[in-house]
Amino acid sequence: MNAKKGNAAEAVRRLLSGGALPDVEDRGGSVPADNAEDDEVRELLGAPSLALHAAACDGEMDEVRELLAAGAEVDARDPTGRTPLHVAAEEGHTAVVEALLAAGASAAAADSALYTPLHCAVASRAEPALLRALLAAGAPLEAATGARSGPEGPEAPPSAATPLHMAVASGQLEAAALLLEAGAAADGSAAAESAPLAAALEAGDAAMAGLLLRGGASPAVRVGMQPSAALWAVQKDDAALLSVLAAGGARLCEPGEGGMSALHLAARGGRMAALPLLLAAAAALQPAEKAAALNAAAAPGGATPLHLAALNKRPLVVAALLAAGADRSALNSVRAAFSPAARLTRAQNGQTPFQVAKCEECKALLSA
Repeated sequence: MNAKKGNAAEAVRRLLSGGALPDVEDRGGSVPADNAEDDEVRELLGAPSLALHAAACDGEMDEVRELLAAGAEVDARDPTGRTPLHVAAEEGHTAVVEALLAAGASAAAADSALYTPLHCAVASRAEPALLRALLAAGAPLEAATGARSGPEGPEAPPSAATPLHMAVASGQLEAAALLLEAGAAADGSAAAESAPLAAALEAGDAAMAGLLLRGGASPAVRVGMQPSAALWAVQKDDAALLSVLAAGGARLCEPGEGGMSALHLAARGGRMAALPLLLAAAAALQPAEKAAALNAAAAPGGATPLHLAALNKRPLVVAALLAAGADRSALNSVRAAFSPAARLTRAQNGQTPFQVAKCEECKALLSA
């Protein structure tokens, strides 16, 4: 059934009258109608007309009205499971979307990849009025995209995504705000693989991260290879992200895996943009909690932030930590070889920041 378009309809009639079966699938699972470009051929093969899809795609409002008035199936599916509403939403034709919805089109229809019209609208950066029309019609907020059908079977996407995930990943602040206002879960759907906040932080989008946190997102999310949002922000030395996280309730001084805290990471890497915010967070704690934050030991080796700053030649960090009240006499858990000298310096039980310091400027600060 690969006849050319001009004579396709007549060729199909002859084949069907000769006993050809219209519902036989090829190796990819497609039936003949899936490959038909001519609407008359599709109808001969028992498939719905795609005339409304074409009019919706082109934004032809008059033709859309005529087809609907003539009884066109408003939720007809194309070979990929898309309805005219999917197409109009993707092309950004707000008036057509409104007309289709008024005619009873389903805002919850999902195509073969589980994209709803709202997914299509967000993916194509549709205007707010179009998004509002879909939301008012009950478009599902937590629907997550799924596998697409390919020649070798279902093809899983890198990660499932709700409309909010898509808006966040593409930096659409207004769209994300509309979705949150409509009731989208700020922490994302259980069907999705990662939280929207993680995507905002990975993109370095402080405004989006702030929007999500104000919308109820938890700051306790894993981002990339870092076990916490605060550690991610410190790794990037991004003071704006760290400020947003602090305002959103993130506990900046809380230790993570192996006791490694954001302050340890900043001290080790010399993250001078993040360091003042971390020290300010520590200063706001009760005295005992502040001392614990400044002098926490992290595995392996039981190093405090001051040990890591001295070991990695960070004199500016050493000075800032000492000014904040870090204990210069704290011992790590690295045991030195026993000797009389070690006994005098207590190195047999661990080493002080001075003893691990790798630059003279750090040693001078620590010996003062």
